[in-house]
Parts: sequence; C-alpha cells; structure tokens
Amino acid sequence: MDTSQLQKTILNLEALETKLIKDVINKTKSIEDADKLYSDFNELFHLKTKELFLNGDITMTEYTSASEENTVEDLINYEFSLTELGLLNIDAFADFGGEKRYDLKVKFKTRCNDYKLVFKGFRGVIPGEIVDGKKNTVVFRNVPEDQGVYIVGINYLNDKEFPVQFSKKYFKTSANKDLVHLKFGNQITFKQLQKELEFLDKLVPALED
Repeated sequence: MDTSQLQKTILNLEALETKLIKDVINKTKSIEDADKLYSDFNELFHLKTKELFLNGDITMTEYTSASEENTVEDLINYEFSLTELGLLNIDAFADFGGEKRYDLKVKFKTRCNDYKLVFKGFRGVIPGEIVDGKKNTVVFRNVPEDQGVYIVGINYLNDKEFPVQFSKKYFKTSANKDLVHLKFGNQITFKQLQKELEFLDKLVPALED
C-alpha cells in the first residue's frame, strides 16, 4: 500500500471512529445507555475495520492495531470462537460408553502453531499438546476409537500477517493407527481460512436449541 493510500485508510478509520462516537454521545440519555452504546460502538467498529481488511483496503497490521486482535493467532482464535464447534473437556467422552480410548500422535512435516482434532459426528474439538518439546509433533489425549475426525493444523509464517499454512486430514480413529503424518498444503489467505472454518462448522450436527 503506497503512502497516499495509507493516509486515506487512516483518515477513513478516524472518520469512522469519530462518527460512531458522535452517535454514542447523541443517543446517550443515561449511564445505562452509555454502557450499551459503547459496547455497540466497539462491536460496530470491529466489524467495519474487519470489512476494510477483507476488502483489501487496509493491511493485517492496520486491522489488528485497530481491533482487539493483535496477532494472527488472536484473529484465528476469534474467528474460531464464532463457530459452534466448541472445545471439549475430556470428561465429555464419558457419554461414549465402552469405546476404547487412546493417545493419538500427529507428526507434521514442519512446525505447527495451532492444532485441533474436530469430530464429524458431534460438535466437539480437542486441542493438542506438544510432545517432549518437539515443535512438529503433537498428541491428542484420550481419543475414542471409531470416530470420524479431521486433524486441522495451522502454521503462522508471520505473527502479524497472513497468509498462513493450512492443512486438514480426515480419517477414522483407531488405536492401531496411533501416529498420523500430516504435511501442509498451500498458503491461504484470511478469507480462505474463514471458508475452511465454515466448512468444518457445517460439517458437524447442529446444536439443539
């Protein structure tokens, strides 16, 4: 982005913030109103700056400096929280009855910053943990057998900018196959990552109301 475009972007953000603040002031009639409107302002400002980022009008660095998401990791965690996949406590597997459980190891071809095991049959995700300080090997504890799962791995090439390396692999869990190898595919943009999360979100059964 050249200097003139950057100046225009900054002015756009400043104008947006000024307008939203004026709206808050004009509509405030009580402390309760102020609290709610301030919350609405923060949410709307976040959505508007995100829209500018997705349209290519501002960079990742400009977006994160204007929002609460300061790194690629923060932004990915925020986007993941918008899904209904949900992180599972291991105790949740008590409902699976007599299924055998085992520790599943995943070895990535290179290092991996973010790794999750997404279950296809129900809304649940297990976070992994690094094995013995090896940055490219993680373990998912107490995994039930005979379940359709996706291993999802994300590697940040730059802590402050996209693209990221992304990989996912589907298989049926089995104690006879307790080590899975996974390599990263192409680099993907933020928009492409959103589509991948939408795919996983739609893949599993909907939550009951």
